[in-house]
Amino acid sequence: MYKKGIYKILANEPLTATVWRMVLGGDTQWITAPGQFVDIALEGRYLRRPISVCDYDATTLTLIYKVVGEGTAQMSRMAAGGELDLLTGLGKLLIGIVAFPIYTLLGVLGVVPFLIGQTVRLFRKKSQPERTDL
Repeated sequence: MYKKGIYKILANEPLTATVWRMVLGGDTQWITAPGQFVDIALEGRYLRRPISVCDYDATTLTLIYKVVGEGTAQMSRMAAGGELDLLTGLGKLLIGIVAFPIYTLLGVLGVVPFLIGQTVRLFRKKSQPERTDL
């Protein structure tokens, strides 16, 4: 199941010269698992751009993308406060029994956003102070 919606750009900043992080605000209820992606409609472009979801919570989602063509270059010029038309909740992470299909699948889905998202979650969990008042 997927949902079409308008999402507000909360941040769009470069991580390197060609890799960007975009944070969008909106309804994320249809994003349910790692490996899913969104399809972004860009003004003046016929085809939507599929981008893997790096991280998400109840109201925001984070995308990491590389500028490789005119569409992603257009995305890199978008400023906070703008809006994007997205299809969300697309794709499933399918786990096979043999290791090779898993690596192949992650390569197709975009393993970098998946690994970055999981690493960020791990560090967030570890950086929270231990409760001593229990």
